[in-house]
Amino acid sequence: ITSDPHDIVAKLLGVGLGHSDILPAHHHGKPTQMSPNGAADPLWLYPGSGKRAVYTGTPGRHEIGSGWAGARALTIPDFNGDGAVDVVAHLPGWTSWQLYPGVVGTGYGGQQWPMAGVGLTDGGVYVFRVTAGDWQVWGPPSGWCGFSVDTTVPEAPTFTSSVYKTSGCASDGCGSLGIADTFTFSSTSTDVVKYRWGFTNPPSTTVVVEKGTTSASVRWTPPSSGLKKLFVEAVDHAGLSKRSTFEFTVAGLKPAEAYWFGGDDPAFDATGNGHRLALTGLDTARPGRAAGGQGSVGFDGSVTNGAVTAKVLDTGKDFSVSAWVRLTDDAVSRTVMSQQGATTSAFRLGYDATTHKWVFSLAANDTADAVQNAATSDAVAVAGVWTHLTGTRDNVSGDVRLYVDGALQRATAVVTNGFNADGQLWIGKALRSSAAAEAWRGDLAEMRVWNRTITPQEVMSRADAIEASGVGEWQFNEETGSTARDTSQYGRHLTLNLAGGAKWGPAVEGASGLELNGTNGSASTSEPVLNTDQAFSVDVWAKLNGTGTARTVVVQRGPSGVDPFTLKYDGSQWSAEMPNAAVNPSTWWRAKSDAVANKWTHLVATYDASARTLKLTVGYQDSPDTLKSTVTGVVGWNSTGVLSVGRSSAGEYFNGNIDELKAFQGVLAPKALDPTPRTGSSISGDARDELISVDASGAVRAFLNVNDTVPYPRDPQVIGSGWKADRTWFADIDGDGKSEIIAVDPDGTIKAFKNVNGMNGFPFGAATVIGSVSGETARIRFADIDGDGRSDRVSIDDDGRVRVYRNLFGMNERGQSTAFATAPVIVKVITDTETPDRIRFADIDGDGKAEFITVNADKTVSAFRNLSGLGYGSYDISQEIGSGWKADRTWFADIDGDGKSEIIDVRSDGTVWSWTNTNGLTGFPYTESKQVGSGWFEPARVFFS
Repeated sequence: ITSDPHDIVAKLLGVGLGHSDILPAHHHGKPTQMSPNGAADPLWLYPGSGKRAVYTGTPGRHEIGSGWAGARALTIPDFNGDGAVDVVAHLPGWTSWQLYPGVVGTGYGGQQWPMAGVGLTDGGVYVFRVTAGDWQVWGPPSGWCGFSVDTTVPEAPTFTSSVYKTSGCASDGCGSLGIADTFTFSSTSTDVVKYRWGFTNPPSTTVVVEKGTTSASVRWTPPSSGLKKLFVEAVDHAGLSKRSTFEFTVAGLKPAEAYWFGGDDPAFDATGNGHRLALTGLDTARPGRAAGGQGSVGFDGSVTNGAVTAKVLDTGKDFSVSAWVRLTDDAVSRTVMSQQGATTSAFRLGYDATTHKWVFSLAANDTADAVQNAATSDAVAVAGVWTHLTGTRDNVSGDVRLYVDGALQRATAVVTNGFNADGQLWIGKALRSSAAAEAWRGDLAEMRVWNRTITPQEVMSRADAIEASGVGEWQFNEETGSTARDTSQYGRHLTLNLAGGAKWGPAVEGASGLELNGTNGSASTSEPVLNTDQAFSVDVWAKLNGTGTARTVVVQRGPSGVDPFTLKYDGSQWSAEMPNAAVNPSTWWRAKSDAVANKWTHLVATYDASARTLKLTVGYQDSPDTLKSTVTGVVGWNSTGVLSVGRSSAGEYFNGNIDELKAFQGVLAPKALDPTPRTGSSISGDARDELISVDASGAVRAFLNVNDTVPYPRDPQVIGSGWKADRTWFADIDGDGKSEIIAVDPDGTIKAFKNVNGMNGFPFGAATVIGSVSGETARIRFADIDGDGRSDRVSIDDDGRVRVYRNLFGMNERGQSTAFATAPVIVKVITDTETPDRIRFADIDGDGKAEFITVNADKTVSAFRNLSGLGYGSYDISQEIGSGWKADRTWFADIDGDGKSEIIDVRSDGTVWSWTNTNGLTGFPYTESKQVGSGWFEPARVFFS
């Protein structure tokens, strides 16, 4: 009991006087009444008549006590066995409850004596029992009941962490983004049963104390760097709590622990940490992945050769490894990097010949037959192609992940054990049954290892064409002279043929551009720029002066009149072209698009050597870039010829203007649509969600959200027909504020019907294919995770991973085959109890990014704040936002249009109730409720959008 003890006693014993008490047959054999006279001092006894009439005898009452003004009392059965009713009372100023013995008659009772002290004592334990009577006979007493009193709050909790300390860290903080550690909470109070903790005030995540202690521990991985304020509450068995606040700073990203094969001395560790390699039998003068760039190291496939150093990683904790690799022999399994136990490698990054895929695996233990927890690539490995591989191990989630060319691969693994290998780190081979095996054959470059789980952004930065693979950039801003400077690190300048008709002219932007006369004007480097047998991209602006004649924009020249790559106008269309041979090619692969003369045109050609595709994307100053053509089965070959602008080996001089030329030794990702202002979405486009039903007949009916008070009228509008409730979604795909209707066909094709009219007529236009999906439709969600105003696709996969596919291209505005990114981001690892039917996504705090929400089996509702869209650590720890909710009757929707989703209950009586979201996630979000609908008896057919 934690309330005022005086109040508790009053509730237990009743108020007695201040009301009339009926006494059993008294001095004259008739029931009588005892009562004070208002606030007066005496206590009176009023004889009863024994019938339904007023007692008319004399006197009409008898004074049986005095000094009773303000008393708290009640009558009880004959306590002392003298045949008279007794009274228990607490008189003003007294410090105890007194028993006043009654008498048979109309006189004062006997001498009172104390029954109990007033109030309850903190720490006291109290027992009582109850007897029932009917004014004639009293039954036996009940068994003993009891309670204890605890009004003392526990002592303030303490917090310890071996990494994230409140003092004693370097000036930039402790730990780092991605480095997990254990938090331990303690209190000197012996009755603490749990702790509430978190980084919002009040904290909402609960951890129960360990048995036999008053401490509890949790694991935490920082989702971001900077100052953190941790709130911890110690809670005792009575529910009393005391809060402490702790501040610490998370340091920024920690650099790699080691970096090899990135400079002139491949054995040197460029991080300065001293992990020098010992090299045996390696070719240290191999060309690298970029023409004229950093070289690589060649491996001959012998297990006696390779590169080794002493232990670098603690493989029992978080770590990451990455490398650029080129496999030249895929007949057997090959290893890029590993670290050794006594019998087997603790981890292995490499190639698996059985599946023909890239693999990152962790051994369950240090035995010859250890289970390999492996993440594998989506596509087969392609020999001879430079590929970027990254493997990460997250000790908190147990996730083993593989990234190929910066993209997370779908097939991840979970390791629940693993081991810390104390042996050497090997490059180019692995340990199997205590013997070296799986020797690498091919080339390796830029080997890195980290003692932490690196972020998806870091992975992408190592593989992204713009960030890591730029090999030439010419802005043509010089205006004078004969040199167009290459502003990339390679400095391969273009020399203008000024005498032949090349000159400085108008620019798409900047001071000047290149102007060519179509006869003999051109510009060239003095050395090759691209390795055209590897992935590459060319990005350029061009303005064509006339049509009908073939004109070359840019080309990598070939040795014998056949160029390995050309971007040109072919006389009728723009064309990106690659032949299959340097001499007498039998096949030409051409990606084409319509051309417009006298208009600045943005041309982007990309060759993906792994996927063997050639793509052409076209855009203009007044319209976005759009993928126009994709050609498959393309196999490039390399040439050491120069890069020419404005002419090919066959001539075909360009007539017009060229500007802003960029070359990349990698695949440029398609340019995503720009974010749209986040104002919420609905069918009508006013940001207040409509109430929608998908009937058994297939009809879709929308009830317009009219106002905040009574939002939904009785008369709906039919907005669709032929729909099935379990294959229907509503979401804003194009970011215009109006929700599209979405279907998933039985073959997995996702179709969106653009919302053209809102609620002003039939809203939806023709279908657009926006992607495909496999698996159960119950695992599909659409929600704006990254906050760009367009709904992303969410997949709650059966491996426990929640994968988000970003909406990059909307309703086919970029000409892509899907609205969504092909590479997902894992934003959550769910537990066995967080089944798909319990998971929701909705914006609770009004920042435009959807929170991850679970409606739990115990009927509580937990929200995980969306911290950073699709950045690292997308979701925070959970916060309870509701209780008493059922998963099959709970929705989230923005009813009042303020950007924060209400929580909604469709009850068994068919009524619909909404709880207004007033606080977001700064506290408990939901306050008063209101009925917003009725007659909804099939929750599975209810939607809000």
